[in-house]
Amino acid sequence: MCNAINFKGKLLKTIIAALMLIGLKSAAWAFDAGDIKYLFSIYGAGMDDKLKQPHYVFVDKRRAEIYVINGDESIMIFNMYGSLLYKFGREQGITFPQSLAVDSRGRIYISRGMAGDILVCNYRGKIEHRYRFTGVSSPVYPWQMAIDEKDNLYVVDQKAKRVLVFNNREELKFQIGEKAGRFSTIAAITVDNRGRIYVINGTTSKISVFDGRGEFLFDFGQRGGGTGRMSGPVGIAVDSAGRIFVLDTNRQKIIVYDKEGRFKFEFGGLGFGELKFLYPSGIVMDAGGRIYVADSLNNRIEVLKAGL
Repeated sequence: MCNAINFKGKLLKTIIAALMLIGLKSAAWAFDAGDIKYLFSIYGAGMDDKLKQPHYVFVDKRRAEIYVINGDESIMIFNMYGSLLYKFGREQGITFPQSLAVDSRGRIYISRGMAGDILVCNYRGKIEHRYRFTGVSSPVYPWQMAIDEKDNLYVVDQKAKRVLVFNNREELKFQIGEKAGRFSTIAAITVDNRGRIYVINGTTSKISVFDGRGEFLFDFGQRGGGTGRMSGPVGIAVDSAGRIFVLDTNRQKIIVYDKEGRFKFEFGGLGFGELKFLYPSGIVMDAGGRIYVADSLNNRIEVLKAGL
């Protein structure tokens, strides 16, 4: 009888300790997630310039402008308050845009996927030339892109399942994934202020991290539907503190990791209001900790603030 009472007492203490630990972890997550604030949403301007299923967003940090690829294939430029500045697209001969990047001189690079090219445009979308891909002998099918402060362009060649890195003269510096089996699909790419390159494998939900020379550093991330796991990662951004923000369109959440790839917290969820998403498809951050999410089926860019 005494043994049974002692066992029940120990079991009760174990359960209480476990609940306290869960509570502490939940409090820590709540504290971190509470650091994310909703600022405002961008919906476009007027009847003719509304955002409709935007699928890509890019921030030109030098000019403090927001570029959005809209569902109608137009490219819309907003200021940091969400006011429309300019719009271009089919009238300039630009069709099927997948992603874009802007360099220090204001030139716009627009990838066109299976069309097999990148259009290089001036500040207002006039096509100057097609990207040269100097040093690459096989055809390139460019999808996602990233650009760093030295105007090195990082191009996802989706058909060959590799990342090509070019200098500002459009010459190949190196490539990642040339060895068969490194990537099955590439869902997104970004580069941080230290020159680290982050590549999302869309099939496995693993994120591979490389240094500025393309040397592998480490993998992180787990596939799944539970807390801290990813089932449909489509975008990635890194803040000035090295925190990694991964956008998961299936879970309708943003999952946050530290600079070593350890899970910290997550936020978001399915919905229409503040800090909610409806199948989002793109994410980017600016130098001040603002997060811009292409919230596709809510037809908006949701602007959030992450404390540093």
